[in-house]
Amino acid sequence: MAQGRIYFDSGPVLLGILDYSGQETHFTPPTEAMYFATGDLEGVYRRAGKLGCLSPGFLHDDPASPLGGIVVRPWGERSFYVDDPSGNSLCFVDSRTKFTGSRQQVAALSRQLRGRPTGRARPGAKRPARHGPSG
Repeated sequence: MAQGRIYFDSGPVLLGILDYSGQETHFTPPTEAMYFATGDLEGVYRRAGKLGCLSPGFLHDDPASPLGGIVVRPWGERSFYVDDPSGNSLCFVDSRTKFTGSRQQVAALSRQLRGRPTGRARPGAKRPARHGPSG
């Protein structure tokens, strides 16, 4: 479990479930991306660029983390986001860096986050701020 997430590793499929049970009743969960791991992140990125579907805006409203750029995210994944023709958010992750919610990954993320200033993420430019495993 990682900050409101529960992971079920089923071999080739990793299911991450968000837990909003502790939130206020009027809380509306953010739109969450579907994540795909790939061994050819650059190739998928080039294809997404040609299709014009790279996501605009920034993850957690952070200019150092553009959604449509290949970036190492705060939780360690190297990834980029796209919006499919129906407006669904998809995230492509370098398979060597995928976050699976292991105890080691959660501990490393917790250590990293302890050194950050506190504050809530604000919505991004186009849609609500995307929330990766750091929530």
